[in-house]
Amino acid sequence: FGGSAGGPPMWFDRLSPDALRRRVHRVHAGRRVPDRALIEGGDVLVLREDLLFIGVGERTSTQGVDALVGRLCAHADNPIRRIYAVIMPRARATIHLDTIFTLISQDECLIYPPLILPRGEQRVRVVRIDLRGTAHDPHVEEEEDLVSVLQDEFPDRKIHVRHCGGSPHEH
Repeated sequence: FGGSAGGPPMWFDRLSPDALRRRVHRVHAGRRVPDRALIEGGDVLVLREDLLFIGVGERTSTQGVDALVGRLCAHADNPIRRIYAVIMPRARATIHLDTIFTLISQDECLIYPPLILPRGEQRVRVVRIDLRGTAHDPHVEEEEDLVSVLQDEFPDRKIHVRHCGGSPHEH
């Protein structure tokens, strides 16, 4: 994300003293509940200085994405303008987004077809979040296809898709 002479900004830090206190002391509907805002690195793909793909599944929660969106919207100097939340089926094989989708060069992506391609049985859902300056005003819209989204974000490139993994029925 870049940063100033003091180092890069910290947009999400589960280990800061404030975050650790909030995890234990968050109150919802009059009772203490654990904070479920989680993000792990394998779910965050920085595709461009203003664009993120974030996998939501086993290790990264929707609450984590919401917390990050809120922090980014609250700071006008943040470079991120769009986030795509990739909602993955909960399974051991989909522990992180980078296990089923990742960029391997400027114009190639590696995908696990049963989850990424439109005809897949357990296809991921893709939600576009456009940041508009306040935590209460991001524009959210569901998208059809992750590969099409990638191509739309990089119209000056021809994105080549490389398949990996076997069929979901193979052992």
